[in-house]
Amino acid sequence: MERANWGSFETCLSHYSAKHKQRDDLMRRPEYQNFGLSPNRSEEIRRTVSLFVGKKETLIGIQKSLKYILLTLLLVYAASFLWNTSDNFVSRTKIFIALAIVPFVVYSALHFILPRQLEKYNPENVPGYKELKAFEVEVKKYDQEQRRYEEEQRRLELEKRELAELKRKRFWLEQDGYTFEKNIAKVFERLGHKVRLTKSSGDEGVDIFVDDDKIVQCKATRSQIAPAIVRDLYGTMRDKKAKKGIIVSTGGFSSGCYGFVARHKNIQLWDLNKLLEVAGKLGVGYKDN
Repeated sequence: MERANWGSFETCLSHYSAKHKQRDDLMRRPEYQNFGLSPNRSEEIRRTVSLFVGKKETLIGIQKSLKYILLTLLLVYAASFLWNTSDNFVSRTKIFIALAIVPFVVYSALHFILPRQLEKYNPENVPGYKELKAFEVEVKKYDQEQRRYEEEQRRLELEKRELAELKRKRFWLEQDGYTFEKNIAKVFERLGHKVRLTKSSGDEGVDIFVDDDKIVQCKATRSQIAPAIVRDLYGTMRDKKAKKGIIVSTGGFSSGCYGFVARHKNIQLWDLNKLLEVAGKLGVGYKDN
């Protein structure tokens, strides 16, 4: 993120935090009593509605079954003429009427009675049904809003963590060389080591002496350092009879640096991520509020 965007980004996060707090204060889950209901009464209404729906489906199912029976009988009656069976026309007609009379009467009765029965079993006729539906609509709206709110909260928290991470990086990236060395010395002090900073003019490539047997070189750069820097440190270690050497570079290291360290394991390379990890645990650098 460009430095010019930092202020607007923080302002945006602050605005979101205020908006979510206001929403959290005002938004409340709908309660049964707000609609003149209770949990027990609501369950009774749901059971009654379920019973009504079941009866409506039964009546409609009976009507459909009778219609299919009549159609089947009619098809059989018509097919008997095509098959030219021995039964005469009158006999077949009597059989058809005998078989069809009952389902036809019942179907016809249902055809006139069903609309009134369906209206009778309309869920809206159940006392309290409209209030229950209104309650359920409000609960659904609340749940949808709650999910949106939680998603925004997760996004907000992620943005806050990203902002804090950027601030932690900026703390180290925007220091001048001397301030950088002082803060690196503080890291080693909090690790429990005895630390001595060299003068600003340097001491043959050493920025910090640690415990009299380790040397540290600090590179507050934005670009990777070359293997020559690591080789120079190795030479300085031999001159100073140091047991370990550490280079801290905010710009990181080229692959050649790691290749050199693989052969000389008494050298450590600390890039920005390593520095953030160690310094963060020790409380050196940007601190989250």
